[in-house]
Amino acid sequence: MCKDVYNNLVSGGRFITINNNPASKSSQDKKYGVTVSGNQPLKDGSKLLVRLWVDQKEACSFVNYYWSKLTYETALKKVGFKKIIWHRMHVSDEGIKKFSKNFWDEFEKNPYLVIIEAIR
Repeated sequence: MCKDVYNNLVSGGRFITINNNPASKSSQDKKYGVTVSGNQPLKDGSKLLVRLWVDQKEACSFVNYYWSKLTYETALKKVGFKKIIWHRMHVSDEGIKKFSKNFWDEFEKNPYLVIIEAIR
């Protein structure tokens, strides 16, 4: 996949993706509409069960896989990406206004999502 993405970008082009955060601990709290569980300790290739929740009812679930930050960076660099930047997720002003800053404290400390930017 990394090779195909790389080959479809012009020089200096950017690939941006939202992904599960390898630094995040598994979450069983439905507070933010998602739970993620997997056998601990997580290692490359570990299965993660992701469940999405709406009004405390499971809307859907799917299997995802854990990959370390090193594995992502190695795969992206191997195909030629020159720079990889990891961006933390931040709650928008609208989200804070709707639910309060205190509501988002746990998410800000341990976001289960991360943005990965890879530059060709």
